Amino acid sequence: MIKVILDTDIGDDIDDAVALALAMKIREIELCGVVTTYRNSRMRAKIAMALLDGWDRKDIPVYCGLDDPIKEPYHNFKFEKFDENGKPIIGHYEEYMRDYIPAEGSGIEYIAEQAKKYPHEIVLVAIGPLTDVAEFVQKYPQEFSLLKEIVIMGGRFDGMGAEWNIKGDPEAAKIVFESGASIRLVPLDVTLQCVLSEEELERFHSAQSGGNRRLGKMISVWMKNIKYKSNPILHDPLALASTVFDFCEFEPKKVRIGTEGAERGVTIEDECGKEILVATTVRSKQFTEFVSDMVCGAQKEAKCLER
Repeated sequence: MIKVILDTDIGDDIDDAVALALAMKIREIELCGVVTTYRNSRMRAKIAMALLDGWDRKDIPVYCGLDDPIKEPYHNFKFEKFDENGKPIIGHYEEYMRDYIPAEGSGIEYIAEQAKKYPHEIVLVAIGPLTDVAEFVQKYPQEFSLLKEIVIMGGRFDGMGAEWNIKGDPEAAKIVFESGASIRLVPLDVTLQCVLSEEELERFHSAQSGGNRRLGKMISVWMKNIKYKSNPILHDPLALASTVFDFCEFEPKKVRIGTEGAERGVTIEDECGKEILVATTVRSKQFTEFVSDMVCGAQKEAKCLER
C-alpha cells in the first residue's frame, strides 16, 4: 500500500473529482487524507466530503488549506458568483453540502504530522496550484524532508505558455521545484491525450453507487459550464495513478519556473533548473479504459503496469 495525501482544487474542472474517485478504487493506494486549496478551500472541502460520503468513506479526513496565492491574483470564471466574503462559489458546490464540516486545524499542519508519523512513506499528490506545498516547504522544512515523493499534475512543455496549476501561483511553484524534493511531474501536453470516449463517459453517467451518482452529476454540471465542449480529460487522475502504475514514461529534465514577464507561470527546461522526473509519453487508451473500469465497477487487473 502506498500512503497518499491528495492536495486538490476540487470543484472547478471535473478531473479532481475523478482523481478522488480513483484514489478510492485503487487497492494499492491508502488515501490518508485530503487537503483542499485555492480561492475557496472550505467550499472545496465540502465537495470532497460529499463525494467521500457517497462512497461511505467518511473516515478519510478532509482539511482546508490556503485560499490565497503568494502573489498571483485569483483566476475566476465568468459564470461564477461570489459569497458574502467575496469568495467564488465553486461550480460543483450544492446546497446539500453545507452541513459537511471539514476537519479542524490546518491542512499544512496535517501533512507535516503525517510525514513525521510515516517518514519516507507519504506521497503528496498535488493536483492544484502549489500554494499549500510551498507553505509546507517553508513552515515545516524538517517534516517536508520526510516525504517519500511529490507527484504534481502541472506545467507544459509544448511551447503553449503557462498551465493552470502553475499559473495559479508561480511563486509557490518556484519554491516547490527548487526545494530539493523528489518530484515527478505529469504535464498538460501528456495529460491532454487522456480523453474519455463517449462509451466510457456513458459508464460514468450510468454508475449506480452513491458516490458515483454524485460524480456523474458533477460531470454533467462541468460539461454544461465549459466554454469549449469536450469530454472530460483525465489530467489529475493520471498523476494520481502514476503513484502506482507505469502508464507514463518519465525522463529526468532540468526545469525552472518563470515568474517574470512572458515567462510567468511557464515551466521551462533549462540547464539552470532543478532536475526532476517529467512524464513524456502515456498509454492513453489503456489509461482511460483503466479509469472507467476502476471507477465504474469492472476492476481489471493491471499488474503488468505496476511500478
